[in-house]
Amino acid sequence: MDIIKAISTRRSYGAVLDKDVSNDFIEEILQAASWAPNHKRTEPWSFHVFKGDGRHKLAAAIAEQGGEEGYKKVFRAPVVIAVVSTVGRGKINPPIWEDHAATAAAIQNMALATHSLGLAGYWRTGVFTEHDAVKKLLAVDDNKGDRVMAFFYLGYPDTAKLPPLRNKPNWQSKTIWY
Repeated sequence: MDIIKAISTRRSYGAVLDKDVSNDFIEEILQAASWAPNHKRTEPWSFHVFKGDGRHKLAAAIAEQGGEEGYKKVFRAPVVIAVVSTVGRGKINPPIWEDHAATAAAIQNMALATHSLGLAGYWRTGVFTEHDAVKKLLAVDDNKGDRVMAFFYLGYPDTAKLPPLRNKPNWQSKTIWY
């Protein structure tokens, strides 16, 4: 798939089938994430893959502060990949915001790789990323500036519930030429 087409046709799927995703696909997606640009090649991210029954571990951590509703959300897809920005681990440490930005680029690569493989994915954040039990499970060190950047839900698209493509963005209204 051409990269411009992949970018313009990628969408966030809220409806995925309850069908196992192979470890080969997950590994390919994580490899694509790891190609993201990052300052001084510090690779400031970690990936925590929860699939099948392994999702109960994440669900239990979320439920400590998010209750039953939070618990259930983990099971919206057969795979949930928690992505953590693990800042300050390189030999030369860029500013924290650069590590967070690099991690966001890694998540975008995950979304594009997911789309190119014919899978469905969506990037979620929200209050659950800030829960103490979640941070403990994912070894987030607030003192270093670590941050849970995403719960990336992954599965096969429910083609009966495809979300619409976005309207063509108006980049011109947000661009100043010099």
